[in-house]
Amino acid sequence: MDCTPKSTDAAGETDFGNVDSLLVLDDGFNVSEDFGTVNIKGGELSFEVHT
Repeated sequence: MDCTPKSTDAAGETDFGNVDSLLVLDDGFNVSEDFGTVNIKGGELSFEVHT
C-alpha cells in the first residue's frame, strides 16, 4: 500500500480516503475508492459503525 494516496486524520492515524461506490454483484462486490477500483469475488459483506 506504499503507492496508494494517504493522509493523516485528526487522530493521527493513516487515512486512505473514502469509499465512493459499493456495488453488490452476483459473484461478489465492486468497490471504487480514492486509490482505484477493487473487485472482490465471493465473500460476505459486514459493516460495523463506531460512534
